[in-house]
Amino acid sequence: MVYLAPRNFAQRVVQRLRDAGHEAFWAGGCVRDMLRGVRPKDYDVATSAQPQEVKKLFRRTLMVGAKFGVVVVLGPRTQVEVATFRCDVGYEDGRRPRKVVYSDARQDALRRDFTINGMFYDPLDDKLIDYVGGKKDLQAKIVRAIGQPRCRFAEDHLRMLRAVRFACTLGFAIETNTAKAIRSQAQKIERISAERIAEELLGILQSPSRAEGITLAAELDLLQVILPEVDYVQAAKRLKKLGRANSLAALACLLYDPAQTDQPSRAGKRARAICRRFKLSNHFVRQADWLLATASHLLAEHSAGREISLAQLKRMMASGSFDELLLLYRSIAPQRAYRQLRRWSRQIEPQAVSPKPLITGRDLLDMGVCPSPRLGACLTAAYEAQLNELVKTKAQARRFARDWLNRS
Repeated sequence: MVYLAPRNFAQRVVQRLRDAGHEAFWAGGCVRDMLRGVRPKDYDVATSAQPQEVKKLFRRTLMVGAKFGVVVVLGPRTQVEVATFRCDVGYEDGRRPRKVVYSDARQDALRRDFTINGMFYDPLDDKLIDYVGGKKDLQAKIVRAIGQPRCRFAEDHLRMLRAVRFACTLGFAIETNTAKAIRSQAQKIERISAERIAEELLGILQSPSRAEGITLAAELDLLQVILPEVDYVQAAKRLKKLGRANSLAALACLLYDPAQTDQPSRAGKRARAICRRFKLSNHFVRQADWLLATASHLLAEHSAGREISLAQLKRMMASGSFDELLLLYRSIAPQRAYRQLRRWSRQIEPQAVSPKPLITGRDLLDMGVCPSPRLGACLTAAYEAQLNELVKTKAQARRFARDWLNRS
């Protein structure tokens, strides 16, 4: 099977549709990114061909969105979403249309969300088709709703948060009337599913301009609806210190509550509840819980003038999320405390972070220890001593275990 780059495959899809007598163009985000000089992550095609006609033209398709005129055309290691030109009719749930009516390219452009996403491009004739003034707004770095902003957001409430994400990730401003319409309908965002809100929120948090994005969401009254627990002014200050980070560290930074620094378990519990409200994965929930609880514990120990043990540090480093912990700690702790933690962690050799135990349960049984809870407690204490580098050989570990058993 010959591999085609996504762009080449998307061009071939357009060519086949055109050869069959249909109109076909690249559409939406790929056109926006191409005009910005950014390589698109994926390509969408808009066409006059209806779903069954698209299916007949391509060997491998998925009819996952045929109800809305969408067919996924599969290629070797890539795919293209092909959508029939349409008008959307009867938005009843603030998210999806009740039905669609097939139309032409102009009507299809007019039903889209923002002008920068409403352009088409003909890759065969190298021609831009712009019915909505998207190129002008792209050059002016403006996010503007197509048509009447209030109507666009009444149709699909998620578009309000998408406007913030586009402004944040592209470094654009939201056009005045578009911003006013968002502010006037912000409360409606609560009708959108938690999963979709989380997707947009994490998209904002993944951007280097995440602090500006969160501030903008608050200024448009959206953040107060989706995250009423967060003090956005303080959150934005923390996010500015975060630097390069993934969505996990950024979300933990957003959710951090200074009032719970001396109660690490409550800090983790709060994060866990919010993550579950957004229906994030169990793995993500556990990581966010651990990050906030651990960072709060570190800060509380520093504030009390206490140092964590070497074993505690190694366990943090072995967690799999230590890099995120360092980023979060940098955003909430005094710089001296952060630099000290980072310097200490860098002094530890990788093989010393999670070493193989010097003594095992079999060793204790051979020493005459009967199977019991004491055996497990002794192993835990011996490994703690090993991590703290108080014991460094098997002989030392056996002596430690013998002394521990005699004392307990």
